[in-house]
Amino acid sequence: MVKKRKNYRLSSSSKERKRQSQQNRVVQHKIENSLLAHLYSSEKPVTVSELVQDISTQGSRDKEILSTIEYLLSKEYIRKNSRKKILLSKTAPIYAGTLEKNEKGFGFVIAPVPYQEAPPLSQNPYIHATQMNSAFHGDNVLIRLVQNRHGNRTEGQIIKILSRRSSTIAGFYVPEKQGGIVQPEDLRFPFPIKVENSNLNPQRGDAVIVQLKRDDQSTGPVSGKITELLGKPDNIDVQMRLVIEKFSLPHLFSKKVIEETKRLSNTFTRGENRLDLRHIEHITIDGETAKDFDDAICVEKTPEGFQLYVSIADVSYFIPPGSDLDREAYQRGNSIYFPGRVIPMLPEKLSNNICSLIPGEDRFTVTAILNFDNDGKLLKKEFTRSVIRSHQRFTYTTVKQIIIEQNPKIRLQYKQFLTRLDWARKLAKILLARRQKRGSIGFTLTEPKITLTEAGEIAAISTQERSFAHQIIEEFMLAANEAVAKLFSQSRRKALYRIHEQPDFEKVEEFYTFAKTLDLHLLQPENKPEWFADVIERCRGKKSEYLINNLL
Repeated sequence: MVKKRKNYRLSSSSKERKRQSQQNRVVQHKIENSLLAHLYSSEKPVTVSELVQDISTQGSRDKEILSTIEYLLSKEYIRKNSRKKILLSKTAPIYAGTLEKNEKGFGFVIAPVPYQEAPPLSQNPYIHATQMNSAFHGDNVLIRLVQNRHGNRTEGQIIKILSRRSSTIAGFYVPEKQGGIVQPEDLRFPFPIKVENSNLNPQRGDAVIVQLKRDDQSTGPVSGKITELLGKPDNIDVQMRLVIEKFSLPHLFSKKVIEETKRLSNTFTRGENRLDLRHIEHITIDGETAKDFDDAICVEKTPEGFQLYVSIADVSYFIPPGSDLDREAYQRGNSIYFPGRVIPMLPEKLSNNICSLIPGEDRFTVTAILNFDNDGKLLKKEFTRSVIRSHQRFTYTTVKQIIIEQNPKIRLQYKQFLTRLDWARKLAKILLARRQKRGSIGFTLTEPKITLTEAGEIAAISTQERSFAHQIIEEFMLAANEAVAKLFSQSRRKALYRIHEQPDFEKVEEFYTFAKTLDLHLLQPENKPEWFADVIERCRGKKSEYLINNLL
């Protein structure tokens, strides 16, 4: 006789106890976070009674707070000093950093700074969407480590917002019966912002800047006030402003920086430690729309092969370490280019004038003088601070007409530079062949060229033309960079190197399998640069070339 299986179910009282237990854990965890955040912000140790009083104002009962204090003491998150006052343990796993939120809701705390003697983290802690504690992307937050849900990944919970990101946000206006809403342009802010009627009179779809209304207790809909009407988003200046707001890009120079820039001298008197290279026929080669010229080159023929001069604007000469200019440049890191626009790293007097290698003007530079044999082998290298004078500003188009198309009219116009341009072409070809022989990967990826109207709207999008004129500059810059890197390596100087790690071989094999469906006959896959270079050569000129290059 088969016994009937019994169904065991929790009684109502058991369910209630379980629910109550879960609620208690949530309450305790909330009190833990409040205690830890309070002690982190406290300038000095506090008594138990002071701690209970401060936390109880947030709605917790004294008994629960005392119980939580005992628990945190047992876990060594907090400790008592000789006067029986409470303070954080030096090794408490608490960290401060900037929240970088993903549009899907989760995020990471970037560059977490450990509290006192807490162990440093080898990775940015993951923050689950439920552990955000009302923090927004870009906020500076305090976190504690929590039990790991995802294998080896470090996971944290936000326990306090230390400081808010910029209180403004860019978005697109949608009118409603009463006021309207603004949909943030940055998807890391996945919520509409309720706004009242504005005297700026925005229209549907207009890009606007909103001043957010935020406080630590707000849990409902986010509200704000439109402070600036940017206009239609198909304008380049509006798009540029949206990018500035999204990434909090510094784009205006302070009065201190402007005043410091005004005081910079325009004279270029050669000092004792600066080599005079004004007699060397340096030239610059840039795009048609370039306004600042950072680098100049010259190639001369020697009995052994070629002598290459690569001169870079000596910006450091004009910017004393620790100055306002130095701090501003450090904060920006680089110039940011848009179609027809730029957010410069340095004020225009520097970027477009005294640090720009303008033809016919003396300029301070740092020069690499590299001697090669006829096979492209580096025989000798020298680096020096110098003063040069650019003899001609060329565009890529003009150089292409001279050395590739052999345009007789253009060649006649630039007759005095023909020989050196031909030497430059020959040396660049030799250096390129040498790089390819050692496995250099020459991706052929087309870049878009955006043409604007005078009003800043897009007139056309075409393909950016690339010729061997571009390759000349690329080869010479690579040669100079490699020479500097080898010097640092040989002299054991610390430096930052840009490296490319080997790809996951499983992905290489997946690519190989896919390539066969395109009727590409490849060698057996190897995780070596030479193999990837061979793939690119095999697909060159074929219909699949663009697809293959993008996949690689």
